[in-house]
Amino acid sequence: MLRRTRLCLAAALSLPLVAAGACSAGSTKSGEDGSTFGGAAGAAQAGGSGSGGAAGASVAGAAGSGGFVAVPDAGPSDALPDGCSTIDAKATRIPLHLYLLIDRSSSMSGRWDAVKAGVSAFLGDKASADIDVAMTPFPAVNQTPGNECNFVPYQDPTVPFGLLPGNQAAIDGALAGTQANGFGSPVYPALLGAYARGGDTLKQKPGDSFVVLLVTDGSPAPQPATCTGVDALSPDVIATLAEKALTLSKVRTFVVSFSKDSDDVAFASKVSQKGGGTAVFVDNIDVEKKFRDALAAVRGEGLGCEFPIPPPPAGMKLDFGQVNVRYTAGDGKVTDVGRSPGCLAPSAWDYDDPTAPTKIRLCGELCKAVKADGLAQIEAVLGCPTVIVIK
Repeated sequence: MLRRTRLCLAAALSLPLVAAGACSAGSTKSGEDGSTFGGAAGAAQAGGSGSGGAAGASVAGAAGSGGFVAVPDAGPSDALPDGCSTIDAKATRIPLHLYLLIDRSSSMSGRWDAVKAGVSAFLGDKASADIDVAMTPFPAVNQTPGNECNFVPYQDPTVPFGLLPGNQAAIDGALAGTQANGFGSPVYPALLGAYARGGDTLKQKPGDSFVVLLVTDGSPAPQPATCTGVDALSPDVIATLAEKALTLSKVRTFVVSFSKDSDDVAFASKVSQKGGGTAVFVDNIDVEKKFRDALAAVRGEGLGCEFPIPPPPAGMKLDFGQVNVRYTAGDGKVTDVGRSPGCLAPSAWDYDDPTAPTKIRLCGELCKAVKADGLAQIEAVLGCPTVIVIK
């Protein structure tokens, strides 16, 4: 299933029925023997396109000798000649499961309309399409006195997981029928249940990403005071719980806080940091918009900047020295992005493992740009020597 940012692999083949482009001349035939394609690609047509003849000449020169293409940091934005790709093998970003855990304590009553509107706008955003989302308000509506430590109501979300935009109506309807009149903010059992659900999900889908988003206006209070023998109101205890969810189950925690009280800020920051996420703080000015923007920021962080490398077409092997990345922004602007081993250049990419790559990883500034632009596209173009960014 394709997401907003998608990864395409394309190979230039020297087969009789394929129109070979600038980089395909001289490439190794790839057939049923499983030989590597693109071994000597680019020996012809030095001109190239987009960045002019100089870039094309560099590509052709390096390709002819089987080497890499070196360009300076912040160099040409179209360093690849046309024709590197003729066959597309599409892959997707790692699927994201997002569990919205929303505080409905009485102190949230003044912000509840903004929460409902902000969540609805986030769910309906085109950039949220295909995210698997569930939602539970806490404390649980049917919670009985003396049973505050029960985490089961939070393990099974009020609105079950479902892909957007299809699941928006159910979440909007559940929030519309919920009032912010709960007694206390039982964060510990709510997170415990959400982490249990996340762990179960990732056992079944170990390659996916699971994020718990805690939306609250403060620290846990006033009940339960003790759960499973620990202080359920302690920020350190809850942060340790988030840390265990990350280390044991790879479930990450983000926090959106409506309070800038120093204790509340410290709580949200500690829990999100230990949980592998970030904290976003929303003040009382233009609450709806800021909350919507906060959710969008968390969406980008949750999606991450790693893309699995899909397998090549049948009968071929991947040549990792013949991979390039092309970034198409949501507004249509196209940029060819070089590889920077170790991500020393911020607007570049690298492999997750230089000796046995399985993913393409976007570096700092490029990662931020793609996270912020949910409609961006990333393509891995095969068949031309890898462009290496040098400092």
